[in-house]
Amino acid sequence: EILMDRTSMTQQKSLSLSQFLCPVLTQVFATPLQLAGLDFYNRPMRKMSYAEAILERSRFIGQNFSNVMTARIVRMAPAYGIGGIGNTYFRNEWRNVLIRREMKKIDET
Repeated sequence: EILMDRTSMTQQKSLSLSQFLCPVLTQVFATPLQLAGLDFYNRPMRKMSYAEAILERSRFIGQNFSNVMTARIVRMAPAYGIGGIGNTYFRNEWRNVLIRREMKKIDET
């Protein structure tokens, strides 16, 4: 509703845009968490001080962020973005077919 209120988008267009952008934008937050988890698992850094380990992990996340985020978006966008839009469209169309079919049966009786 925010998109409809602040822009001249229709409900269908704003829903489609949201369905495409939400999975993509979550990668901005999920990617650093994934990289930190992988780094904790693969490089325990037990011999470093806490501050040194944080700096080293931050460097690792910074160096790999854009490549990993791009790969995650390329993998997620077709399935969750485009697939979600297609699924919603076909579900709504099928629902309308079923409603019309039932209404036709009611009108015939």
